[in-house]
Amino acid sequence: KTSLYTLHSLPQVMSKRKNTSSAFELAPQIQAVIILDSNGNRLCAKYYSSLKQFKTKDSQTKFEAAVLAKANRSVQRSDSDVLLYNDHLVLYISSSNVKIFIIASSSANELVIDSVLRGLESALNSLLKGSIDARGIVDNMDYVLLAMDELCEDGIIFETSGDDIAHRVVMNSTAGGAVNQETLYEAYQKARDQWLR
Repeated sequence: KTSLYTLHSLPQVMSKRKNTSSAFELAPQIQAVIILDSNGNRLCAKYYSSLKQFKTKDSQTKFEAAVLAKANRSVQRSDSDVLLYNDHLVLYISSSNVKIFIIASSSANELVIDSVLRGLESALNSLLKGSIDARGIVDNMDYVLLAMDELCEDGIIFETSGDDIAHRVVMNSTAGGAVNQETLYEAYQKARDQWLR
């Protein structure tokens, strides 16, 4: 994909910044990664910032509801979208019945944060076999959480390549091969069959 995100929304975001003379962060950090279903229920979330609105579960839920409400009021696109909410840069993408949000400081570079969102989306597409939906995320929560861990640690961006994230999650050392998923039960069956021979 050559288009990183909906470019026509960039001027709107830039004009809404409170302090347009401030420089972009050179190494932007992620404040949160949130995955919500279409009803606004949290499927998965990781908060990396110690800001007041992220301290307690109640304040996180209130923040998530407000961001989802603002996202639902915007024009729905098939591509990622960007919005500002209370001095936070929010990039999100809708897929089936879920929305994936990446939250960063309003001074963060949208293109960098978008590459983080694209990397997570690509990794989840690989890990969930091409369909990012609420059922797949709940059923494969271990993969989703590991993908978030491979994406960033304490808000510091480590990897934005979806293929690399997916390979690390499934501990596949071949960089060009397809993702090979094996459940714990399948691994147990193989080990038992080999032992019985």
